[in-house]
Amino acid sequence: SSWYQKNWGRLFKLREDQNQKTRFDNDRTGFRLASSTGGVGTGEGGDFIVADDPHNVVDSESDAEREAVLHWWDQSMSTRGNDPKTVCHVVVMQRLHERDLSGHLLAQGGYEHLCLPMEFESERRCVTSLGWQDPRTAEGDLLCQKRFGQAEVEELKRRLGTYGAAGQLQQRPAPKGGGMFRREWFQVVTHLPPECRKAVRYWDNGSTDGSGDYTVGVLMTEHKGVYFVVDVVRGQWSTGARREKQGRTAAEDGLRFPEYRVYVEQEPGSAGKDSIDDTIKYLAGYAVYGDRVTGDKITRAEPVAAQAEAGNIKLLVGPWNEPLLRELEVFPFGANDDQCDSLSGCFAKIVKKREFIFSME
Repeated sequence: SSWYQKNWGRLFKLREDQNQKTRFDNDRTGFRLASSTGGVGTGEGGDFIVADDPHNVVDSESDAEREAVLHWWDQSMSTRGNDPKTVCHVVVMQRLHERDLSGHLLAQGGYEHLCLPMEFESERRCVTSLGWQDPRTAEGDLLCQKRFGQAEVEELKRRLGTYGAAGQLQQRPAPKGGGMFRREWFQVVTHLPPECRKAVRYWDNGSTDGSGDYTVGVLMTEHKGVYFVVDVVRGQWSTGARREKQGRTAAEDGLRFPEYRVYVEQEPGSAGKDSIDDTIKYLAGYAVYGDRVTGDKITRAEPVAAQAEAGNIKLLVGPWNEPLLRELEVFPFGANDDQCDSLSGCFAKIVKKREFIFSME
């Protein structure tokens, strides 16, 4: 093009013998190499390393697929710079999950974040150290009115759905205020009805000390069709530390609720059975049961989400309220879902065993 020749034509020319879709070389030893995510296994290096939409939208719901992209960027592309002092890394993408590549890099730090939502949100106004800031000022102002007017944006929202529009248009992993769970559905109360004497604690066990999945135990009780989340215990503990924590928690719960049951999510296979047997033995004196879950996480969460939307799930005030609400707001696209899993399991046991555990007067 004349524009390209005017700006760079005097500096170099493209080599006619290396002028393909995936690789272009010039006559000054420079080149541009294009590859798919997970590729670039030739040992080539560069001065500018750019990833454009590294996640496939369909695959972004898969933990394994997302983690593969993060591993590729951290372990492969981080070493491809010609000069570590001057190499530039650029990622251009839409948000699909809290733990997509953008979320991963923002947590790591060291990147300048330029965020351009389709509809302006004043509390998320983007200001960069490059001297640029989003010029929009009115809530809901469109990013490019000439290209995407209000009618076109509304059509995109309709086709993408709530979560798709949040990620691909607003650049947030989940809808503002929540999607499957919305923050305003949960009333925080300062005390329980005195009739609440029966409760269930449900544990979703992690197994890593200081990293990985969390161990979470949700305690719930019920009175006249209203379900109260009484307490949430959450941590990354070794097996020994987890046993100790569960033992102390059971002792405290037992003093608080005379009629009390404990359920622990059981992993498949003999190892899962052995783990449950070990927990039951360690918590001798309490009614402890293993729970083999079926169905995916979203399906398991639907019953408790429906009750929350109806205003039937209340939270007893505590320091765990905000972490729980933050996780529920971005479910199922959050970095962690252990609290939601434990809440779903606990609610299922209360409803299933209600005729036995909860006698209504």
